[in-house]
Amino acid sequence: MCVLYYRPTENTVAERLQFIIESELPDQLLEVFHSIEGLTERLSQSVRGNCAAIIMAEDIIALKKLFALRSLLRDIRIILILPDRSKEAVSMGYKLHPRFLSYSDGEVWEVAVVLKKMVTLMERSPDIRNNNRKFN
Repeated sequence: MCVLYYRPTENTVAERLQFIIESELPDQLLEVFHSIEGLTERLSQSVRGNCAAIIMAEDIIALKKLFALRSLLRDIRIILILPDRSKEAVSMGYKLHPRFLSYSDGEVWEVAVVLKKMVTLMERSPDIRNNNRKFN
């Protein structure tokens, strides 16, 4: 199980969220990315299935670059943190099909709670799939 975290380099909200995630999920591999290029390279590797991503777009330009990666993000459970509540940002954000949508001025603890629940469900999902195969 891996958790990918794309975040701006110098951002106190992003730093606080990272601290909370590392505290709440110490056993999870948290891979932090500060560049679209680094995230793209990692997404190009095998990350399908047991992987979640927290994506914090610092502005609409970064969100547009992330939107261009939507085919690489298709099979990943996404928590998306938008830079603002503008119609353009929200519309583009929903097209990435996030499991949870938040905003940079929102409560970061909510993101951590959702991630923790998501990780718990993902860790249980292989057992559920194997049990279902027995009956098909």
